[in-house]
This record gives sequence, structure tokens and C-alpha cells, in this order.
Amino acid sequence: MPERVSVFQGQCYYKLKRACLRRGVLFQDPHFPASDQSLFYRRCPPPGVTWKRPRVIPDHTEQEWNPKRPDLYAGIFHFRFWRLGQWTDVVIDDRLPTGQDGELLFCRSATPREFWSALLEKAYAKLNGCYEALEGGNTAEALVDFTGGVSEPLSLDKEVLTHHSDQRRALFQTLARAHSRRALITCYIRVRT
Repeated sequence: MPERVSVFQGQCYYKLKRACLRRGVLFQDPHFPASDQSLFYRRCPPPGVTWKRPRVIPDHTEQEWNPKRPDLYAGIFHFRFWRLGQWTDVVIDDRLPTGQDGELLFCRSATPREFWSALLEKAYAKLNGCYEALEGGNTAEALVDFTGGVSEPLSLDKEVLTHHSDQRRALFQTLARAHSRRALITCYIRVRT
């Protein structure tokens, strides 16, 4: 049985892309505009923010850049996230926020002509309301959203692990078992207020 995929904000990637190609225009997302409201909900954005379209786009089966056929590029991408027990398809345009120096404001790759991480981040920011909403989250929640998997939190209480060798052994065995099963393992630090 095929998996059911929810369309976020009523935007169907395939219909929008076809419409843009038919009209010969690049997609501009009306639900996540290239504006301050997409960046922050509390803070003011830094001065000189400019939204730019990258000239080199990552290859993917349906989201490809063919230098011999630029007419097939519509400036539209989509990503799927696990939300409320089902996959949700989120459509974005390729306009990315940059600072006064021309560098991407948020996520960027060490390879200057690689934009998949910034595009993924933009889709996740749209799903959550804006880029600022991504601050302060924890990696376990994000990994569930990205993979549809299950998160298992482990407490790393310094006092308990220092004084109880059985607890240290149990933690090591749990991590070793997760690693052997190719689980994604991550950590985060709680901010004390």
C-alpha cells in the first residue's frame, strides 16, 4: 500500500512546477515570502539581508539542473517531513537569505556551490513558521521530523555515571547496540536559565 503524503498549505509541487514551466517563470512562494516575516518573529533581522537564487542547483531525480536545458528549471523544490504520524510535503522556492557579505545567513555547506542543506533548512523553517523557530530546538525532535523514526532519550547524569559503574556499563551497552543497528546518535545540552 502506498504511503499517504500530506500536502503542506495546499501546495502541490508537481502542479506548481508545471504552471511555472508553462508560464516560463521561476517559482515565488507566496506562503513563505522572501521577507523579514520568514526570518524572525521576535527579533529584527540584521541589516542588508538580500534573498538570492543560487546559480548552481543540486542534482536529484525530480529536482535537477540540466545546464543543457535551463528551460526545465522552475526554481521550486520540495522536501518531506514526518509530522503527526504522516509524511508532509513542503514546497519552497530557491530564494535564500544572504547577509551584506553575500554569504548565506544560516546553514551553508563547506562546498560553496552546494545548496541542498540551505534548501532543506528553508523547508524546515517554513514548516515551523520561520527561521527563528528553529533556534533552541533539540536534535532528537529534528531527526524524528527528518526520518520518521523514533527517538529514545538517555540521561547523562554526571553524578550517577561517576559513582555507579553499572549505570556507565548500561549506557555504553545501549549506545553500542544503537550503533550496531546503524541508529542515528546525537546529543544536546540543555540551556540553564
